[in-house]
Amino acid sequence: MAEELSEKERLLLEIRKEVENCRKCPLYKKRKKVVFGDGNPDSKLMVIGEAPGKEEDETGIPFVGRAGRLLRKLLKDTGLEEFYITNVVKCRPPHNRTPLKKEIEACVPFLERQIALLKPSIILTLGNTAFKAVTGENHKLTDVRGKILKISQKVICPSFHPSFALRNKRAKESLTEDIKSLLSYLKSE
Repeated sequence: MAEELSEKERLLLEIRKEVENCRKCPLYKKRKKVVFGDGNPDSKLMVIGEAPGKEEDETGIPFVGRAGRLLRKLLKDTGLEEFYITNVVKCRPPHNRTPLKKEIEACVPFLERQIALLKPSIILTLGNTAFKAVTGENHKLTDVRGKILKISQKVICPSFHPSFALRNKRAKESLTEDIKSLLSYLKSE
């Protein structure tokens, strides 16, 4: 007999179905799969990236490509194996370009509902797009990265996107430091 879904899982499934039927921007036309979210919905840590890439579009799972494997390794190496991971935009932009404002605006209500439902203790935002979408603020990422910020009743740790960390050794070191500070925050909670 199949395991019964928790209320949180059931509500996430409802939101996911809405995303799968969404036609608010043109990205739905070329997607293979909606990339909604993955992981433990009861985790204290929520990780939010920008948008799915090619491998994510094919599997429907966020952060499974090269950058995702790096991120998951860094989280695991730090001892953070329990998390829920998603993106701002749930469908892949063409050629992995940065999502357009209208694409972000179409998906942010879904993301906000995910955050409200999951109630994470802390959110790790990866890159400018994720930070701006979650906070509504327009800071330079280099000015806020690695800091534990309280914005709009959310605790946020902004960091570099792992795809940038793949190309930049200092960004990888910073992302690693930021994940460690996240762990310290969670342990002190």
